[in-house]
Amino acid sequence: GDGRGTIRMWDLNNGEPIQTLEGHTCAVNALAVNPTGEILASGGCDKSVIFWNLPNGETLSRTDGFAAPITHLSFDAAGNQLIASDDEGQLWQLNSDTGDSTSLGQFDQPEIQFIQPNPNGGFWFANGSASGVLDVWQIQQE
Repeated sequence: GDGRGTIRMWDLNNGEPIQTLEGHTCAVNALAVNPTGEILASGGCDKSVIFWNLPNGETLSRTDGFAAPITHLSFDAAGNQLIASDDEGQLWQLNSDTGDSTSLGQFDQPEIQFIQPNPNGGFWFANGSASGVLDVWQIQQE
């Protein structure tokens, strides 16, 4: 993704562009591909998450109205759920089929550094602070 909200995909064998996705109104901050490689999620400074069908480039769903720009995205191992974080420390769970979102909570230290699926279910995420403390959390899925 770029600073104008455009996502470009390239053929790694020949360096040629193969697809352009347009839908964000400003910088794309985060991208995640589901395990099957068929769905791309993008999050941007426009406080939205867009799910894209990679084979044809069509928008599957769009979720707007997050409180702050989206900074990190990660699909679960099955590809059904997406965890998103914003730059104020809010975590969200989104359904990749519908785009429906549920808040998972607000964290005191907003600097979430990474979100990673746990192979045993759920997610790991870490946040850090200027004091040098790194907290690692686990979210279990129901």
